Amino acid sequence: MIKGTKVRLVHGSILNVGKMDLGTFDYIEAIGVLHHLSDPKMGLDALQGVLSPKGGIGMMLYAKHGRQGVYQAQAMARLLSNATGHDMQGLEMISLTEFMIEDLPSNHLKWS
Repeated sequence: MIKGTKVRLVHGSILNVGKMDLGTFDYIEAIGVLHHLSDPKMGLDALQGVLSPKGGIGMMLYAKHGRQGVYQAQAMARLLSNATGHDMQGLEMISLTEFMIEDLPSNHLKWS
């Protein structure tokens, strides 16, 4: 338990969460997790097994169509990175991404 909070970090398989004696949860965040399992339904069932009766699960799954804009932005960043002759990382890549977003045409889909 982190002092002054109700947060405790636990390391283990999502499939064993019901066997870890953690009690139930009011909220579970599963971002980019379940689709990596050989049986995603088993992972979801494990999470539902430790969810409190009025609890909720925040979930995001990677999928080709839902992430199309992300893939396009990554491809553009790679093209621009290669044009400079070196691999960009960290803050340099973030700056490049911000530049690309600011320079989009006014009719381009933007996230708010």
